[in-house]
Amino acid sequence: MKNKKIIALTIAIVAVVLVGVLGLSRFFETSWQNENTVDNSLSADIVDNSESVFNYPFTTYEEIKNGGQTDWFTENRYVNNLNLPIPDDALPYQTIANIAGDAITYSTGLTNHQKITAYISGSVAHIGHTYGKTDAVATFHTGFEFTYSTDSNGKDVNVYKYETYNELKDTPKGKATDTIITVLLDMYTGEIYDLQISYNNEFLNPDEKFAYKLPFGCSYVDGQIEKELLSSTLEIIKLFGCREQFKRYCVLEFEGVYQVIIESSYGKVKYLEFLKENNNYMFANYTDAKHHYSPYNFEFKDISD
Repeated sequence: MKNKKIIALTIAIVAVVLVGVLGLSRFFETSWQNENTVDNSLSADIVDNSESVFNYPFTTYEEIKNGGQTDWFTENRYVNNLNLPIPDDALPYQTIANIAGDAITYSTGLTNHQKITAYISGSVAHIGHTYGKTDAVATFHTGFEFTYSTDSNGKDVNVYKYETYNELKDTPKGKATDTIITVLLDMYTGEIYDLQISYNNEFLNPDEKFAYKLPFGCSYVDGQIEKELLSSTLEIIKLFGCREQFKRYCVLEFEGVYQVIIESSYGKVKYLEFLKENNNYMFANYTDAKHHYSPYNFEFKDISD
Protein backbone atom coordinates (compact mmCIF):
# COMPACT_ATOMS: atom_id res chain seq x y z
CA MET A 1 0.00 0.00 0.00
CA LYS A 2 2.82 2.38 0.91
CA ASN A 3 4.50 1.70 -2.46
CA LYS A 4 1.28 2.50 -4.30
CA LYS A 5 1.01 5.82 -2.45
CA ILE A 6 4.61 6.68 -3.33
CA ILE A 7 4.04 5.84 -7.00
CA ALA A 8 0.88 7.93 -7.12
CA LEU A 9 2.63 10.86 -5.42
CA THR A 10 5.54 10.59 -7.86
CA ILE A 11 3.21 10.63 -10.84
CA ALA A 12 1.43 13.69 -9.47
CA ILE A 13 4.72 15.56 -8.97
CA VAL A 14 5.89 14.71 -12.49
CA ALA A 15 2.57 15.88 -13.91
CA VAL A 16 2.83 19.22 -12.10
CA VAL A 17 6.38 19.75 -13.40
CA LEU A 18 5.33 18.91 -16.96
CA VAL A 19 2.43 21.36 -16.81
CA GLY A 20 4.80 24.08 -15.64
CA VAL A 21 7.34 23.36 -18.35
CA LEU A 22 4.71 23.28 -21.08
CA GLY A 23 3.21 26.51 -19.80
CA LEU A 24 6.56 28.29 -19.95
CA SER A 25 7.43 26.87 -23.36
CA ARG A 26 4.19 28.26 -24.77
CA PHE A 27 5.59 31.79 -24.38
CA PHE A 28 8.50 30.97 -26.65
CA GLU A 29 6.48 29.11 -29.25
CA THR A 30 6.51 31.18 -32.42
CA SER A 31 5.16 30.35 -35.83
CA TRP A 32 7.83 32.57 -37.40
CA GLN A 33 10.80 30.67 -35.94
CA ASN A 34 12.96 28.93 -38.52
CA GLU A 35 13.75 25.51 -37.14
CA ASN A 36 16.80 25.12 -39.39
CA THR A 37 18.54 27.94 -37.53
CA VAL A 38 18.28 26.35 -34.09
CA ASP A 39 21.45 24.71 -32.75
CA ASN A 40 21.17 22.94 -29.42
CA SER A 41 24.91 22.35 -28.87
CA LEU A 42 25.72 25.07 -26.36
CA SER A 43 29.14 26.00 -25.02
CA ALA A 44 28.24 29.13 -23.06
CA ASP A 45 28.76 28.98 -19.29
CA ILE A 46 25.73 28.06 -17.22
CA VAL A 47 25.29 30.55 -14.38
CA ASP A 48 23.13 30.83 -11.28
CA ASN A 49 21.16 33.81 -12.50
CA SER A 50 17.39 34.18 -12.55
CA GLU A 51 17.56 36.57 -15.49
CA SER A 52 19.68 34.51 -17.89
CA VAL A 53 20.61 30.85 -18.18
CA PHE A 54 23.94 31.58 -19.85
CA ASN A 55 26.84 33.96 -19.63
CA TYR A 56 27.19 34.94 -23.27
CA PRO A 57 30.82 35.40 -24.41
CA PHE A 58 31.95 38.89 -25.46
CA THR A 59 34.94 41.17 -25.84
CA THR A 60 35.30 44.94 -25.53
CA TYR A 61 37.27 47.87 -26.90
CA GLU A 62 39.42 47.94 -23.77
CA GLU A 63 40.31 44.24 -24.01
CA ILE A 64 41.31 44.45 -27.67
CA LYS A 65 43.22 47.69 -27.12
CA ASN A 66 45.19 45.98 -24.36
CA GLY A 67 46.17 43.08 -26.60
CA GLY A 68 43.20 40.78 -26.29
CA GLN A 69 42.63 38.17 -28.96
CA THR A 70 40.59 39.24 -31.97
CA ASP A 71 39.10 37.62 -35.04
CA TRP A 72 37.83 38.88 -38.38
CA PHE A 73 34.55 40.05 -36.85
CA THR A 74 35.64 41.76 -33.63
CA GLU A 75 38.68 43.35 -35.27
CA ASN A 76 36.43 45.00 -37.86
CA ARG A 77 34.12 46.34 -35.15
CA TYR A 78 37.02 47.56 -33.02
CA VAL A 79 38.34 49.61 -35.92
CA ASN A 80 35.07 50.96 -37.33
CA ASN A 81 32.83 51.58 -34.29
CA LEU A 82 32.54 54.80 -32.30
CA ASN A 83 33.79 53.01 -29.16
CA LEU A 84 32.49 55.72 -26.82
CA PRO A 85 33.55 55.46 -23.15
CA ILE A 86 31.22 53.54 -20.84
CA PRO A 87 30.11 55.44 -17.67
CA ASP A 88 31.13 53.91 -14.34
CA ASP A 89 27.51 53.61 -13.20
CA ALA A 90 26.30 51.85 -16.36
CA LEU A 91 25.22 48.20 -16.28
CA PRO A 92 28.14 45.70 -16.40
CA TYR A 93 29.20 44.31 -19.76
CA GLN A 94 28.15 40.77 -18.82
CA THR A 95 24.65 41.90 -17.89
CA ILE A 96 24.31 43.62 -21.25
CA ALA A 97 25.65 40.57 -23.08
CA ASN A 98 23.11 38.34 -21.33
CA ILE A 99 20.17 40.66 -22.00
CA ALA A 100 21.05 40.99 -25.69
CA GLY A 101 21.91 37.31 -26.04
CA ASP A 102 18.63 36.12 -24.53
CA ALA A 103 16.65 38.58 -26.65
CA ILE A 104 18.23 37.15 -29.81
CA THR A 105 17.68 33.56 -28.69
CA TYR A 106 14.02 33.95 -27.83
CA SER A 107 12.99 36.36 -30.59
CA THR A 108 14.75 34.65 -33.51
CA GLY A 109 15.44 31.03 -32.61
CA LEU A 110 19.12 31.54 -33.44
CA THR A 111 21.52 30.02 -30.89
CA ASN A 112 24.99 30.01 -32.46
CA HIS A 113 25.72 33.39 -30.86
CA GLN A 114 25.72 31.57 -27.50
CA LYS A 115 29.19 30.24 -28.33
CA ILE A 116 30.57 33.13 -30.44
CA THR A 117 32.46 36.09 -29.00
CA ALA A 118 30.34 39.21 -29.46
CA TYR A 119 31.70 42.76 -29.51
CA ILE A 120 30.30 45.34 -27.09
CA SER A 121 31.05 49.04 -27.42
CA GLY A 122 29.64 52.47 -26.65
CA SER A 123 27.58 54.08 -29.41
CA VAL A 124 24.76 56.56 -30.08
CA ALA A 125 21.11 55.86 -30.91
CA HIS A 126 18.40 58.25 -32.06
CA ILE A 127 15.26 57.35 -30.12
CA GLY A 128 11.84 58.71 -29.32
CA HIS A 129 11.02 60.08 -32.78
CA THR A 130 7.32 60.75 -33.22
CA TYR A 131 5.25 61.39 -36.32
CA GLY A 132 2.48 63.71 -37.35
CA LYS A 133 0.16 63.88 -40.33
CA THR A 134 1.72 67.03 -41.77
CA ASP A 135 5.31 66.04 -42.58
CA ALA A 136 6.85 68.05 -45.38
CA VAL A 137 7.09 65.85 -48.46
CA ALA A 138 4.51 63.39 -49.79
CA THR A 139 4.36 61.11 -52.81
CA PHE A 140 1.84 58.51 -53.97
CA HIS A 141 2.55 54.88 -54.80
CA THR A 142 -0.03 52.17 -55.49
CA GLY A 143 -2.74 53.99 -53.61
CA PHE A 144 -0.77 54.79 -50.43
CA GLU A 145 0.58 58.17 -49.47
CA PHE A 146 4.16 57.91 -48.22
CA THR A 147 5.12 60.97 -46.21
CA TYR A 148 8.86 61.26 -45.83
CA SER A 149 10.01 62.69 -42.53
CA THR A 150 12.37 65.64 -42.87
CA ASP A 151 12.42 66.70 -39.21
CA SER A 152 13.01 64.70 -36.07
CA ASN A 153 11.89 65.44 -32.54
CA GLY A 154 13.72 62.45 -31.11
CA LYS A 155 16.96 62.59 -29.17
CA ASP A 156 20.43 61.11 -29.41
CA VAL A 157 21.43 58.99 -26.40
CA ASN A 158 24.57 57.02 -25.60
CA VAL A 159 23.91 53.27 -25.65
CA TYR A 160 25.60 49.92 -25.49
CA LYS A 161 26.11 48.40 -28.93
CA TYR A 162 26.17 44.59 -28.93
CA GLU A 163 27.16 42.91 -32.20
CA THR A 164 27.35 39.24 -33.06
CA TYR A 165 26.59 36.81 -35.88
CA ASN A 166 25.03 33.41 -36.41
CA GLU A 167 27.40 31.24 -38.45
CA LEU A 168 30.82 31.67 -40.05
CA LYS A 169 31.46 30.34 -43.55
CA ASP A 170 34.42 30.17 -45.92
CA THR A 171 34.01 31.89 -49.27
CA PRO A 172 36.37 32.45 -52.22
CA LYS A 173 36.91 35.96 -50.84
CA GLY A 174 37.64 34.77 -47.30
CA LYS A 175 35.53 34.25 -44.22
CA ALA A 176 32.06 35.72 -44.05
CA THR A 177 28.87 35.22 -42.08
CA ASP A 178 25.30 34.49 -43.08
CA THR A 179 23.81 36.80 -40.47
CA ILE A 180 25.01 39.86 -38.53
CA ILE A 181 22.96 40.92 -35.51
CA THR A 182 23.16 44.36 -33.90
CA VAL A 183 21.47 45.32 -30.63
CA LEU A 184 21.35 48.83 -29.10
CA LEU A 185 20.56 48.92 -25.37
CA ASP A 186 19.98 51.52 -22.66
CA MET A 187 23.16 51.76 -20.59
CA TYR A 188 21.33 51.87 -17.26
CA THR A 189 18.17 49.79 -17.67
CA GLY A 190 19.11 47.33 -20.41
CA GLU A 191 16.00 48.15 -22.45
CA ILE A 192 16.55 47.33 -26.10
CA TYR A 193 16.02 50.30 -28.39
CA ASP A 194 16.90 48.58 -31.62
CA LEU A 195 17.60 45.03 -32.81
CA GLN A 196 18.49 44.49 -36.45
CA ILE A 197 19.35 41.29 -38.27
CA SER A 198 21.22 41.62 -41.55
CA TYR A 199 20.70 38.47 -43.59
CA ASN A 200 23.38 37.82 -46.20
CA ASN A 201 21.58 37.01 -49.43
CA GLU A 202 24.64 35.25 -50.84
CA PHE A 203 24.04 32.47 -48.31
CA LEU A 204 20.33 32.64 -47.61
CA ASN A 205 18.88 33.53 -50.97
CA PRO A 206 19.89 30.92 -53.55
CA ASP A 207 16.28 30.53 -54.64
CA GLU A 208 15.17 34.05 -53.69
CA LYS A 209 13.01 32.77 -50.86
CA PHE A 210 14.66 35.40 -48.64
CA ALA A 211 14.08 38.26 -51.08
CA TYR A 212 13.99 41.34 -48.87
CA LYS A 213 12.93 44.10 -51.20
CA LEU A 214 10.94 47.02 -49.85
CA PRO A 215 8.96 48.50 -52.73
CA PHE A 216 6.52 51.32 -52.20
CA GLY A 217 3.52 49.10 -52.84
CA CYS A 218 1.99 47.21 -49.93
CA SER A 219 -1.31 45.88 -48.64
CA TYR A 220 -3.03 45.35 -45.30
CA VAL A 221 -2.80 41.99 -43.55
CA ASP A 222 -5.81 40.54 -41.75
CA GLY A 223 -7.09 37.22 -40.51
CA GLN A 224 -4.92 34.60 -38.81
CA ILE A 225 -1.61 35.97 -40.05
CA GLU A 226 -2.47 39.40 -38.63
CA LYS A 227 -3.29 37.85 -35.24
CA GLU A 228 -0.09 35.79 -35.17
CA LEU A 229 2.12 38.73 -36.10
CA LEU A 230 0.50 41.04 -33.54
CA SER A 231 0.81 38.39 -30.81
CA SER A 232 4.50 37.80 -31.63
CA THR A 233 5.10 41.56 -31.71
CA LEU A 234 3.63 42.14 -28.25
CA GLU A 235 5.67 39.26 -26.80
CA ILE A 236 8.89 40.58 -28.35
CA ILE A 237 8.20 44.09 -27.03
CA LYS A 238 7.99 42.75 -23.47
CA LEU A 239 11.06 40.57 -23.98
CA PHE A 240 13.04 43.64 -25.05
CA GLY A 241 12.24 45.48 -21.83
CA CYS A 242 9.63 47.92 -23.14
CA ARG A 243 6.93 48.59 -20.52
CA GLU A 244 4.75 50.97 -22.52
CA GLN A 245 1.10 50.08 -23.02
CA PHE A 246 0.33 49.87 -26.73
CA LYS A 247 -3.17 50.78 -27.86
CA ARG A 248 -3.31 50.61 -31.66
CA TYR A 249 -1.59 48.69 -34.43
CA CYS A 250 -1.29 48.22 -38.17
CA VAL A 251 0.01 45.16 -40.03
CA LEU A 252 1.34 45.68 -43.56
CA GLU A 253 2.56 43.27 -46.21
CA PHE A 254 5.36 44.28 -48.55
CA GLU A 255 7.15 42.06 -51.04
CA GLY A 256 9.19 39.67 -48.94
CA VAL A 257 8.39 41.23 -45.55
CA TYR A 258 5.59 41.86 -43.07
CA GLN A 259 5.73 45.03 -41.00
CA VAL A 260 3.90 45.60 -37.72
CA ILE A 261 3.49 49.14 -36.38
CA ILE A 262 2.28 49.53 -32.80
CA GLU A 263 1.35 52.81 -31.12
CA SER A 264 1.41 53.68 -27.39
CA SER A 265 0.19 57.26 -27.84
CA TYR A 266 -0.42 59.46 -30.84
CA GLY A 267 2.77 59.64 -32.88
CA LYS A 268 4.70 57.30 -30.56
CA VAL A 269 5.29 54.10 -32.51
CA LYS A 270 7.60 51.12 -32.79
CA TYR A 271 8.22 49.01 -35.87
CA LEU A 272 8.81 45.28 -36.13
CA GLU A 273 9.59 43.50 -39.38
CA PHE A 274 9.34 39.81 -40.20
CA LEU A 275 10.77 38.18 -43.30
CA LYS A 276 8.64 35.69 -45.21
CA GLU A 277 10.19 32.27 -45.66
CA ASN A 278 8.14 29.20 -46.55
CA ASN A 279 5.12 30.72 -44.82
CA ASN A 280 7.12 31.22 -41.60
CA TYR A 281 7.73 34.64 -40.14
CA MET A 282 11.40 35.33 -39.46
CA PHE A 283 11.96 38.23 -37.12
CA ALA A 284 14.25 40.76 -38.78
CA ASN A 285 14.07 44.20 -37.17
CA TYR A 286 12.76 46.14 -34.17
CA THR A 287 13.10 49.89 -33.80
CA ASP A 288 11.48 53.15 -32.82
CA ALA A 289 14.08 55.08 -34.78
CA LYS A 290 13.27 57.53 -37.55
CA HIS A 291 11.67 55.73 -40.47
CA HIS A 292 11.43 56.67 -44.10
CA TYR A 293 7.67 57.17 -44.04
CA SER A 294 5.03 58.29 -41.60
CA PRO A 295 2.83 55.47 -40.24
CA TYR A 296 -0.19 57.75 -40.33
CA ASN A 297 -0.67 57.11 -43.99
CA PHE A 298 -2.18 53.79 -42.87
CA GLU A 299 -5.30 52.79 -40.98
CA PHE A 300 -4.78 51.72 -37.38
CA LYS A 301 -6.86 49.27 -35.37
CA ASP A 302 -7.43 49.05 -31.61
CA ILE A 303 -5.39 46.27 -30.05
CA SER A 304 -8.37 45.30 -27.89
CA ASP A 305 -10.41 44.42 -31.00
